[in-house]
Amino acid sequence: MLKHTKTNLIVDALIMLAVAIFCFVTPQGTISTLAWILGALFIVGGVITFIVSRKKEEGTDILRLVTAILMAVVGVIIILRPNIIAILVGLVVLVEGIDFTMLSLRYRKAGIRYWGALLAVGLLIVLLGLWAVLTPWVGATMLSVIMGLGCLGVTADCVMALISIDRVENFFKSPTAN
Repeated sequence: MLKHTKTNLIVDALIMLAVAIFCFVTPQGTISTLAWILGALFIVGGVITFIVSRKKEEGTDILRLVTAILMAVVGVIIILRPNIIAILVGLVVLVEGIDFTMLSLRYRKAGIRYWGALLAVGLLIVLLGLWAVLTPWVGATMLSVIMGLGCLGVTADCVMALISIDRVENFFKSPTAN
């Protein structure tokens, strides 16, 4: 049982390490790959929604047809313009930064200490969001680096689990464990 777990951890760690290296070395390739996967999912989702909406017994729901068409169109746009992903992520980051900034002002009004730290973080997040939206190629690189860091984190987790499994196994094999 542990042998299979060890093998799986090693394979997972190597795959995540390879993906992390890919993210760091080819940020645009990472975004393009992500765009193809995400675009294909949107297109397939649109086709499935279209098919399901056509099979309704009481007739075709026009809203479902519009949703199906929009999903497919968004999928094609994502594939043709991969940097749109960075723009969308940038918009989310921008809104989050505005929310943090507004929250800090409410904290100030309520007399909560350290509201200024939240204000500084909120403004920094706003700037990062604007940067990603206004320069999508930079936003795409940032997104790729963040994905790479996440993959490195998973790699480290697999290695730590592998080390822990060896220690537990050795502990139970030793004569003092009984």
